[in-house]
Amino acid sequence: MFEVGEAKSWISLVGGAVVIAVGTILLLMSSGIVDLPLPSPSLVVMLVLLAVSSVLLIYDGFMAFGMHVMWGLFSLIIGGLVLVGSVALLLGALGAIGFTLPFVTLLLLQILLVIIGALILIGAFMF
Repeated sequence: MFEVGEAKSWISLVGGAVVIAVGTILLLMSSGIVDLPLPSPSLVVMLVLLAVSSVLLIYDGFMAFGMHVMWGLFSLIIGGLVLVGSVALLLGALGAIGFTLPFVTLLLLQILLVIIGALILIGAFMF
């Protein structure tokens, strides 16, 4: 599977698994399937989680660019779009800029978090 020295693969594997787990738990909690005694995250917390996970996807894209050019480019484009969107929405939610998208809900952000986590996890096996 991986050699011990391949830090990129381990970072992507653990990071992707954590992002998928957090996104899935939040998604199941918001849909009412799982009832855990955790508070529902705010919009700002979800946007920060999404921005951090997209930075990990961008890092994964840069590292995969040498061996798998199309996967690296795909990861860079998706990660960059999600990062720019989440930072713009975060600044809008904090009142720094007057930007908002009315169709962005917590459910959509949780689904995006699961998708980004899956892409990071897939990127772990690209070497």
